[in-house]
Parts: sequence; structure tokens; C-alpha cells
Amino acid sequence: MGSKHAVRKLWGRGIATLWTLVFLLAGAASSVEAGRYTSPTPTPSSMTLVGFVTINEQPAPVGTEVAAFDPDGVLCGLAVVGDLEGAPPGAYLMQVYGDDSTTSDVDEGAEANDSLTFQVYDPTSGIVYEHAALSFSWAGFSAEPPLGQPPSFADRGAFGLNIDAVGEADTDPPALSGLQDLVAEATSPSGAVVTFTVTATDAVDGDVGVTCTPASGSTFPLGATTVTCAATDAAGNRAEGSFTVTVRDTTPPAVTPPGDVSVSATGPLTPVSIGTATATDAVGVVSITNDAPAGGFPVGTTVVTWTARDAAGNEGTATQKVTVTDDRGPVLTLLGANPMELTVGQAYVEPGATATDNVDGDLTGAI
Repeated sequence: MGSKHAVRKLWGRGIATLWTLVFLLAGAASSVEAGRYTSPTPTPSSMTLVGFVTINEQPAPVGTEVAAFDPDGVLCGLAVVGDLEGAPPGAYLMQVYGDDSTTSDVDEGAEANDSLTFQVYDPTSGIVYEHAALSFSWAGFSAEPPLGQPPSFADRGAFGLNIDAVGEADTDPPALSGLQDLVAEATSPSGAVVTFTVTATDAVDGDVGVTCTPASGSTFPLGATTVTCAATDAAGNRAEGSFTVTVRDTTPPAVTPPGDVSVSATGPLTPVSIGTATATDAVGVVSITNDAPAGGFPVGTTVVTWTARDAAGNEGTATQKVTVTDDRGPVLTLLGANPMELTVGQAYVEPGATATDNVDGDLTGAI
């Protein structure tokens, strides 16, 4: 049922007191105003339980709730101690309902030979005492049945049942599990969505709901975040625990370089426009740089490395090729007049020439 209950010992015993018979003969019914349980579904088949409730051998205090459940966990009877005017301390009167045979698709209550589970809830301590007590059959019985005789829904009779709840207060908190530290990779500048599962098990309640802050599925920022979880059982025992979710950025940016470039040499070092690289990163790119030579590119192929850096210091790289080709010959310049005129018999003296090259510079000596 998802509620806190201590599994305690209960036992029933038939009673036949003047007080019991007075209420039975008067057809009395209690006005149930329970706080822990919802009301059972009334059906045409019913019977009455009447008696006293004690807790640790003392009359149950006013407000103690007595509930009956069928084997499927359906609430089929409910009473509150103190609802009977003028009754002795600890008295209760409960109407227990059987399953309605005309609604086959709905389970409203107990059936023949069902073993009912009785719970006694003490609101002053928060303890639920529980025990499967009686096996019901359809056999008839009188308003004052012999001890141990099973009651019958068919007869709508009454059955005396004293319930003695014995136990101690539950002071043990639930046990939390799943409090392991987690590491996640950032997926955006905001961090990462992180999911986790933390559960709590209580020795009395079984599974108990857990609340964590921040909750599973939250977006956790970059860095370390402490998650605090807590679970509280029905007796008010609270368990707390924590773990750390660390979101980190270890993924380098993805770099897209500009295309390769080929140009003709204009000198020993040729200025080349190489374009601009782009980069993407889950968290964000801080800078993009390259190692291109500042004074220009020499003849041949130069590999330019582009580097993108994010805020976490992760670096991504990509390369680009720049090729400079020396595809122009030297320029030869003749000295002297051209054409040169000589008189007959005059000796020819070669004035010489000069040679220059875009790449190699002065090649006059090579003429």
C-alpha cells in the first residue's frame, strides 16, 4: 500500500459481552472518519465485527484506526476507536463488506474463505500493526458464535473480535541505495542532463519514495554539484544521503580548415591569402589560431595547422596545404645599345647583360 507499517503480532478471540450484544441487537454502526485509510466500498454482503483494541496491553487511544483488507489488498472494513458513544476505552465496531457478485470486473471486498489482514494504526506513534487473522466462510453462525467459529457474510451476522497489538515504535530510518558519484560529459554551455536512480528500502514499509534535489533528469552545470536525497517512512524516520554529479568538458572542438591553396611565387616569400577556419564545440569555442608564416610562404608546400581551443583548454586541430610554385623564368636584360652599330674594322666589345628572378634574385653571375 506504500505506507509505513510495522509487522506486529495480532490475535483474535471471540467475545460475548453485554456491551457487544447491546450494539449488535441495536444494529449500531460506527461513523468512520479515519485519516490514514479511505472508506471501503459498501456492498449487499456484509458482516459486523465488534470488540476491543489494545496496544501493548493498554486500551487503544481514541483515533486509533482498525482496517481489514482482503488478500488482494482491497480495504473491506474500517473503524475508528472512540466513534462509539458511551463505549468503554478501546472499543470499535466495524462493518466488513464482501465482494459484490454482480460486478465481476470490480473487487470491492472479501470472498468466501478469504483470510483477511487486519491493521491497527496508532496515530500517536505512527505505528501500523499488521496480522492476517481470520479465514471467513459462508457457513451460518449465530450473533454469539462459539469461539473460533468462522463468521458468514451471507447471514450478515456479527462476530466478536478483540485485537491485541503488540510491538515497539519503529525508530529505524529507511536505507538509501544508489548514492554513487557520477561523471557526465557536457553537451551544451549549460552543462548536461543527468539521470540517476536512488531507491530506499525500509525494514517495515518495504519500498519508500525518495526525493532528490536536484532531481534526476535535471540539467547539471559544468563542475561538481551535490545531490541530496531523502526518504521518510510512515513513522517519520528520515534518511538522508548525498552524492556528487560532475559535469566536465573533455571533448575538443571540431575544426574545419579552409581549402588548400596553390599560387605562383612572387618572391622568395610569397604572401598568400589562406582564408579562415571554423570550429564547433558543445560548450563553446574560445579561439582559433594558425601557424602560417608571418612573412609569406616559401616555394614548395607548407602545411598550416589550425587550432581551436575551448574554455576547458581542449584543443582541436586540422591542417591546410599552401603550395607556392616557381613557374616564371629569370628576366635577362642586355646592356649597351641594341642594335649596336660598328664601323668596318672596329673591334666588338660585349657590353654584357644582367639577369634577375622573382625567387632567386640576381642571377647575373650565372650568365
